[in-house]
Amino acid sequence: ELLGDSNQTRIKSSDRGKIKMISLEEALERSGGYTDLLKMDCEGSEWDILKQKDSLKNVKNITLEYHLWKNQQSHSFAKELVKSKGFKILRHKPSTDFGIITATRQ
Repeated sequence: ELLGDSNQTRIKSSDRGKIKMISLEEALERSGGYTDLLKMDCEGSEWDILKQKDSLKNVKNITLEYHLWKNQQSHSFAKELVKSKGFKILRHKPSTDFGIITATRQ
């Protein structure tokens, strides 16, 4: 869904279209089951990925952009969620309604 500037673009599930979305697990499976670096910029879908039980177990380093408009949570919640997946926060850059986290597996 395009809403002006690219930073206002949102993911919207639909059966229409030619681009198939796949899960993080499937993407990791296609790349051998493990990755050194995962860069997430999912326009709101990062929360669904982060909440999955084993979603990041085969990821060594992560950098992600998160959006507070999606779940009305705080920057602290985003950091704690990433830490709960076994990561150590290396860098956190919060902004008004989004933020960027860089982390590594402990």
